[in-house]
Amino acid sequence: QMCIRDRFVAEVKKYIANVIGPNFMYYPPFDLEKAFKNSLTSTPIIFVLPGTDPMATLRTFAQAKGKADNMKAISLGQDQGPLAIKSIEEAKKVGSWIILQNCHLAPSFMPTLERVCDSFQTKGSKDQIHPSFRLWLTSYATEHFPVSVLQSGIKLTNEPSKGTKANMLGSLMMHPISDTHFFDSGGPVFRRLLLGLCFFHSLIQERRSFGALGWNIPYDYNQSDFYISVRQMHSLLQDTHSESVEKAIKSLKYLIGECNYGGRVTDDKDRRLLKALLNDFFTSEMLKPDYKLNGLPEFTFPPSNLDYDAYYRFLERELPDEQPAELYGFHENAFVSRNIKDSNDLLASMQRVGGSHFQSKKTSTVLEGQQEFKVHNRVGEKSEEEMFQEMLNKLPEKLVDLEVAEKQYPPLYENSMNTVLTQELARFNILLRVIRRSLKNIVGSLRGEELMSDEIERVYNSVLLGSIPTLWASKSYPSLKPLGGYLADLKVRCNFFADWVEHGAPPVYWISGFFFAQSFLTGALQNFARKEHVEIDALSFSFDFMGEDATDYSQGTLNRSQCSLKQPENGVYISGLFLEGCRWDFEAAALAESLPKVLFTKAPIIWLIPTRGEGKCEDRYSCPVYKTAERRGVLDSTGHSTNYIMDIKMPTQEKPEHWIKRGVAMVCQLSST
Repeated sequence: QMCIRDRFVAEVKKYIANVIGPNFMYYPPFDLEKAFKNSLTSTPIIFVLPGTDPMATLRTFAQAKGKADNMKAISLGQDQGPLAIKSIEEAKKVGSWIILQNCHLAPSFMPTLERVCDSFQTKGSKDQIHPSFRLWLTSYATEHFPVSVLQSGIKLTNEPSKGTKANMLGSLMMHPISDTHFFDSGGPVFRRLLLGLCFFHSLIQERRSFGALGWNIPYDYNQSDFYISVRQMHSLLQDTHSESVEKAIKSLKYLIGECNYGGRVTDDKDRRLLKALLNDFFTSEMLKPDYKLNGLPEFTFPPSNLDYDAYYRFLERELPDEQPAELYGFHENAFVSRNIKDSNDLLASMQRVGGSHFQSKKTSTVLEGQQEFKVHNRVGEKSEEEMFQEMLNKLPEKLVDLEVAEKQYPPLYENSMNTVLTQELARFNILLRVIRRSLKNIVGSLRGEELMSDEIERVYNSVLLGSIPTLWASKSYPSLKPLGGYLADLKVRCNFFADWVEHGAPPVYWISGFFFAQSFLTGALQNFARKEHVEIDALSFSFDFMGEDATDYSQGTLNRSQCSLKQPENGVYISGLFLEGCRWDFEAAALAESLPKVLFTKAPIIWLIPTRGEGKCEDRYSCPVYKTAERRGVLDSTGHSTNYIMDIKMPTQEKPEHWIKRGVAMVCQLSST
């Protein structure tokens, strides 16, 4: 399946080129002049975000049209609606341009905007509008944007160039870099660091296409970040002497990494990555002749004494069209991950657009996942009623009787794990109750015994499409699995906790099976704190790495009879984690490069050892652990992330920055099974 999805998008492109034509494989060039000529006073021009910030291009275009002094930009937000209406009415009379930015941030104003745009279409209003008047809008995709305005307007988007080479050449063509006087006046140090900034800007944008491997959150870095960085660099380096170059580079790294680009970053792991990438491009080593980026011969920097035209020709001629994974800091497997991500995104879009067509198929792929939860519904096989009834029969009424479990595992001062266990059991009982109740309602509706509510109909449609219903997800642990894999995973989790209740705490805890893993980690620290009579706030975990985790979690949890480990005196053993971006070398007991085409590998069993203070592990890689491969999450009501769990400091024979740029992390579950 991985091989198919790895090549799916490429094969679709070939099919489109052969059947429809090669012209449909390329984006048309961004042409603001052509769009303006096709517009009317009654036709709003809409910039669809995300994409390159249109304001700089629009100001330059307005200046060319003699409208620089007759253009007014209003950023929509709280209490900006009346000002926008007043400005539009005035502009209609005098022929000015009005730009309403960020329409997605003013949903309450959208009905008013719709009425204003509709009024442009009336015959009496058309005659009263100045022929030079234009209304420009910018907005992200949002359900609040008026459909009538979207249909009548001219839609534009200016996506960043695809590929590092195209992106770099596009950056060099930007104002003020394309001004030869500006380019030459900066001096040789400026020209060399400017090239590094162009590389940096293109690489951080290209990393977005790699999904969570590239950035936890796909930030909207754009030309405005690049523009202000260029201006600051020119100002700092124009009159810089050789002895103060190091100070200037240090200042630039702070301005770019903390303010210009770093100001957009909200995830601390992304901030760590941004700084690691920035260190590759802003270093005194880069000022040396024949500097090779990341040691790659094909990315040798040109001499710093060239003029602008020579610089551009050098990059156009010498830079390869295809970039190796090492340029981005990745392993070659990252391209496989990106292709699979693109394929999944395309298939998901096809499913959303043709939902009824996909739903009508109702084949065995409806519940793609473990064999036990595959449901066949071809012609002459099981009916929908039988399919849902079979799902219902395979799920227990509840995990365990909570009252019985609380008596068997009462809250104890010396053992916080009893509380952790009962809290987890309560969560699973709630989830099972919600799933079973909705399935019963669907079966009853299919039998004609009761009406199907809107909520239950959404569950019904989601199940037929093989996705986790929103109703279930609201009471569930995070999961990116298809529905069949999710239900199989739920059963394995239930087995883990049922075994805990029946036989006592396991020697190795399956951390991936917890609803709220943070409470389990707190329980482990609390047990040690109460035993040793120390403050829990003074404790942290140190880590020791044990043998291979041989459990097949698709079939069941850790077999106690086959486990040679016993519960440690202090701390806990955990298992069930998967490494992405690297593998664990059991002989060297350290991180190692991934094998070709192997995207995820099992992490070893890890011993979490409560320790006073925080141990210094500068030579170790601080590896983040996430619940799902999506990685990004939000803070919930407890103050914890909905996805991030903890950092585990892992031995490495490389510098930690190597794995930071690789995007190495551990996840609790795979998305495909």
